[in-house]
Amino acid sequence: MYGSPGELIQNLRIYSDFPSNHQLFEFDVTESYNTRVIKYQSLSGDSFIYKQDMFSLMQRMMTKQLEDETLQSILIIFLKYYEGFLAESCEFIKYDAEWINKLEKDLVELWQKAMTLMLPPPTQPPDYRQMYRRFKEMSPEWAEQDFIPINWIYEKAHAGLLPNLPSSSIRFLRYLGIGFRKFFISKREYLTPYSVMNIHLNELSSPRASK
Repeated sequence: MYGSPGELIQNLRIYSDFPSNHQLFEFDVTESYNTRVIKYQSLSGDSFIYKQDMFSLMQRMMTKQLEDETLQSILIIFLKYYEGFLAESCEFIKYDAEWINKLEKDLVELWQKAMTLMLPPPTQPPDYRQMYRRFKEMSPEWAEQDFIPINWIYEKAHAGLLPNLPSSSIRFLRYLGIGFRKFFISKREYLTPYSVMNIHLNELSSPRASK
């Protein structure tokens, strides 16, 4: 029993604060990560971070640069897609402040370059499903798996959850799709299970889908 509604809410927050809680509770794929990033310390004094917490950390790095909720949701969709590769693992990486700073710099640079391709919102509601079909036609070299986060984005836009996504967003999303893949591959030692380190991403089964 709880003494007050406030006490109940406090305990619910404690209970729900664990990595990848969005998968258990089936949060919408556009919803922000809401877990704390915890540094664990070994008996020898070294600090470690749970790999899945890296995605929550990257969200924090980027949302400092973004005020637009639609753009934040697009970022989160990409992060949750790539976090899906870790769905069945429980691995940690050694905390390295210098590497973390470099990661933030690279992530911000990727996003800023993509933003140069983003044009103003349309004056009339676009047909997002038609846009997605056009996106696929423009990307014949992509593997089917590469389209998963892009499809999520256009489906959410079609459902009205990303109201400011411009009809001219194809170049923007294409750059992000390619950029995130390169970014992810370059840092896969820190962001993927050790069991798949030497496997090409296109050869992996699709990450666990979010709702």
